[in-house]
Amino acid sequence: KITKELEEEMKTRELVRAIQEERKQMNLNLTQRVRVVSAWVPSDKKLIQWVTSKAQVGELTKGKFNVRKV
Repeated sequence: KITKELEEEMKTRELVRAIQEERKQMNLNLTQRVRVVSAWVPSDKKLIQWVTSKAQVGELTKGKFNVRKV
């Protein structure tokens, strides 16, 4: 059975994958930070911290998906 916690973790991993794909399309290196707007944002603070560190996100807000260089 998939718990709400597992579902949130799965969505978080999908978000990181989407951010990393956008970073690749933008030809950004691993140290360049980005601003991310996403239709879905994790509610768990630890997952938000994981997203920001894993994908070099400087700002994460809710809205239509968009990744911009800081």
